[in-house]
Amino acid sequence: MKYNAGAGLLIAGALITGLAFLALRPGSAANRKPDALRVAAASLKHDYEITVTQANPAEPPGVSRLDALKTAKREARFLGGEVEDAHLVYFTDPHFGKQRGGAPVIPFYKHRLTWIVLFRHGTELSLGPGGGVGSQTAGVAALVDAKTGALITVITTNDLP
Repeated sequence: MKYNAGAGLLIAGALITGLAFLALRPGSAANRKPDALRVAAASLKHDYEITVTQANPAEPPGVSRLDALKTAKREARFLGGEVEDAHLVYFTDPHFGKQRGGAPVIPFYKHRLTWIVLFRHGTELSLGPGGGVGSQTAGVAALVDAKTGALITVITTNDLP
């Protein structure tokens, strides 16, 4: 069998061109922004020790995504921002719960099925020296109980991509 160097180069060139096209097409890993839910989850874990993990899609929420969005928009309106989306997650806050004496906290929210509604470019207010108020751009996470529709909390995160 005889090797044709010209054909080999042509095939190699086509392969490299094809791989470059796949890597640079819209929506590819090279162009994709970080996932907003991952960014928010990492921020909540780092800043507050709050854990959010992807929920089991087979576990049906009692509250629709649309109702969760309505609740979140109404309750988080003072922080502004544009809605990124609502994600069904399990939510754990190890610090919010019952505590008796010096015993560890028994969390109210442990692996709770929750809608997390994320907002980009909201406003985080902070008190400065002398009682002045400052602000900076931040992500906003509104957590809505997926069984009852009640607001759990609204909290700021790192701004979202």
